[in-house]
Amino acid sequence: MTKEVQKWADRAMYAAKPMEAGGPKVVVLSASNDPLGEIAAATMTYEGKFPGGLHEITDEQRRFYLDDVFKARRWAPLEFVNFHFLISGVTRAFTHQMVRQRTAVYAQESVRFAVKEDVPVQMPASLDGTVPWQEWVVKCYGDLFPGDEIPCREKNERWKLAFKHANQQASREQLWRKLWDQHVESISTVYNALIDSGMPAEDARGLLPTNLQTRIHYCTNLRNLYEHAGNRLCTQAQHEWKVVWVQILSALREYGDDVASYRLGDEWHGSLWQFEELCKVFKPICYQTGKCEFMSSADRYCAIRDRVQGPLQKVPVSMWEYKSTTGNIQPEEWMNNHAAARIS
Repeated sequence: MTKEVQKWADRAMYAAKPMEAGGPKVVVLSASNDPLGEIAAATMTYEGKFPGGLHEITDEQRRFYLDDVFKARRWAPLEFVNFHFLISGVTRAFTHQMVRQRTAVYAQESVRFAVKEDVPVQMPASLDGTVPWQEWVVKCYGDLFPGDEIPCREKNERWKLAFKHANQQASREQLWRKLWDQHVESISTVYNALIDSGMPAEDARGLLPTNLQTRIHYCTNLRNLYEHAGNRLCTQAQHEWKVVWVQILSALREYGDDVASYRLGDEWHGSLWQFEELCKVFKPICYQTGKCEFMSSADRYCAIRDRVQGPLQKVPVSMWEYKSTTGNIQPEEWMNNHAAARIS
């Protein structure tokens, strides 16, 4: 018999790898190295053309067929291009939505056995610009008593005055941050106490919040990624999708620059330009169809819908963002505005 004390109830449990700071991170683990070549080869089939290899396809043909394939609904050629992403630092709320795309393959970090000792919880966009409550109180103390050494005990009278001042001076969002920090700390303390006292992680995880950060493998093809982007870049989608999509585009460019290459004739070329071209196709679904696709009574407000359904109906989608266009739309209106689906 060993004298060692088993810390956890289930031998299958293990300490989860700590989450990197800085929010969502996306890495392309593998992808089609000549994506536009594959699209061109598949699309040429409809014209009775069958190159003997991708190296026989010219760059002009690669560009032409990427543009041409989107002029019809024959999108099967996009399915020849595959991607394997590793996405980390996203919330379980995000992955609950992501896995609804049934045309992809997923493998996600489990909290049934992975013990999240640090309980990494992602703050929502509503708390952007706020600071941890304790940091806010210290700032307010400095404002009231400049040059004074911060007291160690909260029973100190000056500290009490600073705490009162902090509550009075805090914005609505900073007061939200106070409540948020308090409850995240409470959840973390109780979760770890339960785990360390012998409760299996699969039971203790019931306390963990929806915004717990996680990791997920995401394997899909270009057609499904394109269609997924259309829905999730819509203003109605949660803002976390926009944040993740920026990382997806960055990861695609990095893969195209560092890893991918293709053969043209007898020479090898870098594929970065191909991945740059692919990154340009990902936009909200209204850019794909020329009209708003969320018009039911259950759909939310949209900051750009009136223009999409109004003056822009007579303007080619490719011109929607030009400032000379009547009712033009700037990308930051749907990409950076986390309140674009709310009526203030």
